[in-house]
Amino acid sequence: MTCGAEGIQLDGELLSGDGGSAWVDAVPAPSVVDQTGAGDAFVGTLTARMVLGDSLAAAARFGAAAASLVVGGKGGTGFIPTFDQTRAHALRVSEGELSSHA
Repeated sequence: MTCGAEGIQLDGELLSGDGGSAWVDAVPAPSVVDQTGAGDAFVGTLTARMVLGDSLAAAARFGAAAASLVVGGKGGTGFIPTFDQTRAHALRVSEGELSSHA
C-alpha cells in the first residue's frame, strides 16, 4: 500500500514466503510541478523491475524513485526518467543526500 510522502507498506508472500511485511521509505521528489502520472510510473517501474528479477522491496524502492522524479514534469509525460536516472535517484536518497518527508 502506498502511503504518499511517508513510504510504502509491503505485505505478502513475495516478501519472505511467510506473508510477512516490510516498510520502504519514501523517495522525496527534487521538485513537484504536477503529480499526474506518478502512480503510473510507480506501478510500471515496480512491475518491470519484478519481471527483471528484483525483489518486491527493491522494485518498490525503484518505483518510488521513478514516481518522485515524474512529478517534476508537467503532465503525465512531462518527464519520464530513464532507469539510470531512477536508480541514481534511489541510491542518492538512500545514501542521505536528500532528506525524507516522513
